[in-house]
Amino acid sequence: MTFLVPTALALAAIALPITVLYILKLRMRRVPVSSDLFWQQIFQARPPRSFWNRFRHPLSWLTQILILLTIVAAAGDPRWMTGSPPHSLVLILDVSASMQAAESGGQRLDLATDQARRIINSLPPGSQAAVIAADHRAEVVCGMTDHIPDLLRAVSDIQPSAAAGSPELAITAAAELLGQNDSGEIILLTDRCFESTKLTEHPRLTILSAATPLPNMGITNCQSLRNPDDPLTAELLVAVTNASPHTAEAELELRLSGTLSSVVRLKLSPNESTTRSFPRSGPAGGIWRAELKNIRFSRDADPTAPEPDADSAPTDALTIDNSAVAVLQDAPRQQVLLVSPGSLFVQKVFEADPLTELTVLPQPPANNSWPPNHIVVLHENVPRQLPGGPVIVLDPRNDCDAWNIRSTRENPLPAQTVEMHPITRNFRLDDVLIPAVSELEFQLKPRILAAAEDGLPLCCLLQRPQGPVVVIPLHLTQSDLAFRTVFPILMSNTLRWLAGHSDALPSATQAGQQVAVPLQLTAPATPNQYSLLQSPAGKLTRIPVVPDTSSPLSATALTGPLRESGLWLIEPNGSTAPPGTNSNSAVPVAVNVAASSETDLRPRQASEKSPESPPRAAAMSGRPPWFWLCLAAVLLLTSEWFLYQRRWIT
Repeated sequence: MTFLVPTALALAAIALPITVLYILKLRMRRVPVSSDLFWQQIFQARPPRSFWNRFRHPLSWLTQILILLTIVAAAGDPRWMTGSPPHSLVLILDVSASMQAAESGGQRLDLATDQARRIINSLPPGSQAAVIAADHRAEVVCGMTDHIPDLLRAVSDIQPSAAAGSPELAITAAAELLGQNDSGEIILLTDRCFESTKLTEHPRLTILSAATPLPNMGITNCQSLRNPDDPLTAELLVAVTNASPHTAEAELELRLSGTLSSVVRLKLSPNESTTRSFPRSGPAGGIWRAELKNIRFSRDADPTAPEPDADSAPTDALTIDNSAVAVLQDAPRQQVLLVSPGSLFVQKVFEADPLTELTVLPQPPANNSWPPNHIVVLHENVPRQLPGGPVIVLDPRNDCDAWNIRSTRENPLPAQTVEMHPITRNFRLDDVLIPAVSELEFQLKPRILAAAEDGLPLCCLLQRPQGPVVVIPLHLTQSDLAFRTVFPILMSNTLRWLAGHSDALPSATQAGQQVAVPLQLTAPATPNQYSLLQSPAGKLTRIPVVPDTSSPLSATALTGPLRESGLWLIEPNGSTAPPGTNSNSAVPVAVNVAASSETDLRPRQASEKSPESPPRAAAMSGRPPWFWLCLAAVLLLTSEWFLYQRRWIT
């Protein structure tokens, strides 16, 4: 036997004060008595002893010394001397979502960590080991070391992840840790619920697994999308998979911002998947929550599947994929500046758009001081220099830096077809009265979206470095275009396309991914500014913020891998207070398991060994010697107290 902490053996010096306590003479208590006749007889029968004769209760002293020695030996962390030479070992623990499935002996991850502790405690003296936690990424939680307590602590500190599992990166990292050591070994503790064809090619890899095929039903996708053509409408897409050989039934419950929206009964055949769509209308967004409840598996199983126990029906083995969240963003609002001499019909078209915040000016602003983040609409009066950014020009009456007016064409005949473009979606000029059109000579070649039969542009697009310009040269005061339904459609399409609104952040992210979150700040960002990130469990983390050089009140928050499923919150302004779901400034980030490979709890990889036949690194699996020494110390202490220290009361 050898000791990994030999310095702890110095504690054996405590045996000296224990021995002194057994030799020292006890001081007698003075007690008044009525007569000393009988006491004198006792003192005469017990004469004073010499120093060596004062030693009392030798068996009790010997027991106390044995107790001390067992405790000292346990503190030294002894190891049995085996014939196995020291070698190197890397333990890879699969922490993916499927490892949270409930087996008969506990969660799969708990069973794997117990096996890892037994392997570490059975390492031959002088061996080195490392611990890696793996989902689709690899995290070295403890590097190569021969210090057993550090390895055990690293295994105990491993937390489960909601990400999908793929151990290839972890195996590559383990091989790099072993280097050229031929005696090195890699042990993968997993449930084998992943697809990989390269694991069997690694000569030093051993796969350990105690996972059994389990029935499960889960949500494999949850996304909320707004219609790009009509931002006032949106829909939620939910995909559900029955990963079992049994027919599964459940209720799919949907809530938007805490309010019950819908409940759908599902019945899926074995190995069947379904996707349901739920429409939503209105400019307001919210947090979608989808949850599977009352999951039941029937006994009409696949003939090739094992028959379930007679006394218990199959149950859903994994709960982490029974719920999912998605963020439905508010419909984007666009600020529009209308410069018009006072056309009521043109103004009403923009005011009727529920997503438009309209500002009206009779004349262009002085010194070309155009407001930022606005779409500028110029009606008739066009400045010599067009403003930067997106611009819509209706019925231009004067020249500018983008064109010159050649002449006015009367009564052009519109063409029957228009070019396919988002601006001209559902737009036609049939039966529209067009008495006059300005013929423009452009400085840049325009893209003609609608034209007359002779090629005269009626609606065209200019792509310039300062921003796109949509030009409609029809004389609106003489035409009935402003009174037709095609004009609001044309303006709505143009505003949506010029705004270029798209979801910068997906409505939901798969667990384990890194996310760049755009933020709107209340004050300009500083170079070293941080934001607070709150996990679904309430843990707070500081994350860096990258300022946007083009906009001082915009920035991007960079998160690490989000391995916990649920709703994460980001406080963008660096407040020390935790972000809340009711906070107007908190930015939500939805994270889901969203992986059919994790919902399917049936192992797909062959296990080379089972826990009952461990690899050579764990040839003497079992409890470490210090455990038995501590147990022996407790037994000796109990025996010594019972025989010598207990006071009999009659």
